[in-house]
Amino acid sequence: MTAPIAAPVTAENEALRAPAAGEQSSFYYAFLLLPAARRRAILEVYAFLRAADDAVDEPGALPLEVWSAELDRVYGGAEPEQEAGRALRRAVRAFDIPRRHFDSLLRGCAMDRDGRRYERFEELEDYCWHVAGVVGRACLPIFGVAESEAGEYADRLGIALQLVNIVRDVGEDARRGRVYLPREDLVRFGVAPEELLAPRANERVRALLAFEGERAEAALARARALLPRARATRRKLLSAQVMGAVYAALLARVRREGYPSLERRVRLSRSSKLWVAARTWLRVQCGC
Repeated sequence: MTAPIAAPVTAENEALRAPAAGEQSSFYYAFLLLPAARRRAILEVYAFLRAADDAVDEPGALPLEVWSAELDRVYGGAEPEQEAGRALRRAVRAFDIPRRHFDSLLRGCAMDRDGRRYERFEELEDYCWHVAGVVGRACLPIFGVAESEAGEYADRLGIALQLVNIVRDVGEDARRGRVYLPREDLVRFGVAPEELLAPRANERVRALLAFEGERAEAALARARALLPRARATRRKLLSAQVMGAVYAALLARVRREGYPSLERRVRLSRSSKLWVAARTWLRVQCGC
């Protein structure tokens, strides 16, 4: 699972290492637009998500079983043993976030831990939902939006963001021993998994990446189509819309640069992210 760079937003959150907090992260500018209490809760949720991600990706990190036990404490009333668990409990108590979303996330992390491969795109979508769609659902109470209003939007946006990450990070993931692209797609384009370890993409790999990029673009468009129509709700979902816009800009840059996903990780500049965030804020405020 690809995790953004972490850095604290305030001294109060220094211990949380929330993956959305770093200015290098595509989430940073979206979360800056939240009121202080909601922003803190988002950071507290993401601290837990980062810890679960580290359990899979970082040698020596606490295993997933520790975080499952922390959920028992968070929702059962016992004192959590880890700082990320205590942080999550504060957010859960403040915004009544259902446990099922975090249980689903841990199941998604277990897919990474177990080295699961995906035969079909539908299986990859299921993985994306477990590690990203449920995150969107967990954030809805913090945004002040009911799941009945925007649950499907959160699902589809999370899946789309994860697909963009996968397209951007194919080479990096392959070097970690992970191939997320469906086996049926590899076969369709005549690409062996080992070719994703090459220092540069050949013509077949670039055609495959372009195909997956088009899927990610379609997924972003599908999420936008599910955005609730009510203007008040759209304003509450401003941070989510900024995330979608930043990832759309990131994907557009990956495409313009010819899908260099084996050679390097494409990034947007800080100024580009700020521009996208400001433009999205203006559009939402104008009701466009």
